[in-house]
Amino acid sequence: MKKVITKKSGFFGLKLTALLFTLLLLSGQSWGQYGGTGTFTKITSDAELTDGYYVIAYGTTFAMNNTYTSSTYFGNTAISPSSNVITNPAASIVWKITTDGSGRTIYNEGIALYASYTGSANNIQAVASVSTDNQRWTIAWSTSVFTIINKAVPARYLQYNTTSPRFACYTGSQQNITLYKMASAAPTITVNPSTITGFTYMLGSGPSAEQTFTISGSSLTNDISIAASANYEISKTSGSGYTTPLTFAQSVGTVASTTVYVRLKSGLNVGTYNSETITASSTGATDKTVTCSGSVTAIPSITLADNSPQVTAANVNQGTANHVIHNPHLP
Repeated sequence: MKKVITKKSGFFGLKLTALLFTLLLLSGQSWGQYGGTGTFTKITSDAELTDGYYVIAYGTTFAMNNTYTSSTYFGNTAISPSSNVITNPAASIVWKITTDGSGRTIYNEGIALYASYTGSANNIQAVASVSTDNQRWTIAWSTSVFTIINKAVPARYLQYNTTSPRFACYTGSQQNITLYKMASAAPTITVNPSTITGFTYMLGSGPSAEQTFTISGSSLTNDISIAASANYEISKTSGSGYTTPLTFAQSVGTVASTTVYVRLKSGLNVGTYNSETITASSTGATDKTVTCSGSVTAIPSITLADNSPQVTAANVNQGTANHVIHNPHLP
């Protein structure tokens, strides 16, 4: 009896891809977040050392890169800071330092590996996950540099060797570390245009025709809320849903450009309603406003000259040639 073998490699590949994607999500690690653009400034205190992206360097000359050689050390890349600032460094020399338990991890997104020390001479290791204190470090400011000491083996320091240029783990005999920290982008709200005019209607005929502006946000830590003034109303939908405030949910710090509809409320008295603001706000961001101006006008009146023939209901209804009055604003 001949055994039939069914080829399932395509299906298996799909399942494997799905499994890997799930593992990435469960790991909680943000992949590829540093895209090669940023300003990194030298820090000189423990207070400045917070979770974020860093260039790990020997002074102003070399930075630790993600080239892992012979399972023993990380390579170096020349740097030239200007006034203690490195602008747009390559992703290969940018490391993510994150608090983990009582220590900190050092991770490079380009190779998806953590710096580790497992007690083998001066060799530093690069591993895929954090499981012990071998992958955790104590980082502290000391006079003019930072010491980076392994949590599991505190006699070992991450240092730079000037004789054999490399970053590895030594007993304190080599050069300690300078850290350049990436500045966090400030939360930003954008509105366009910032001024809208021409809202109008005749007394008793409100609301006005709607007009629009767009709102967006970047580097946000919270949602955007927008609130209208007392005499204007806003909506996410043309012709309906007018209320205040409105909330625009951020996703990964971003609110995509969205249209907001505005109109002058109905039921207002005759007058001008100028320089009233719609305010957009979000935690840590500078408020942005849209200034609205409009008016409610009176119903036009009719004045007859003294020598005009008397107008009566009878001759108006009969359509007398010289006495027919047409006012498009009256029912």
